[in-house]
Amino acid sequence: MRVCELLIHEREIEIRQQSVHATQMRNELASYAHSVADMAPMLKKSKIYVDAAPFLKIKKDIQAFLNRDANINTKPINGTPDNAGSAK
Repeated sequence: MRVCELLIHEREIEIRQQSVHATQMRNELASYAHSVADMAPMLKKSKIYVDAAPFLKIKKDIQAFLNRDANINTKPINGTPDNAGSAK
């Protein structure tokens, strides 16, 4: 179970426990269900996170990893340029 699902489930249990009667419980659960959405559509709607420090650090780390991986793949195996050892 994902963290989001667990938090939603915990909140629904809390609503059930705090409701005085069945109608209140149904109304509260319906209201809560309408206020909760999947993460992907919410991230598409809100772009504020792209300026957040944790997001920028992750982005920088990924870029560094990809650059490092690209550098490793372009280096010759024996440590010399491909044409340095060839005869003319």
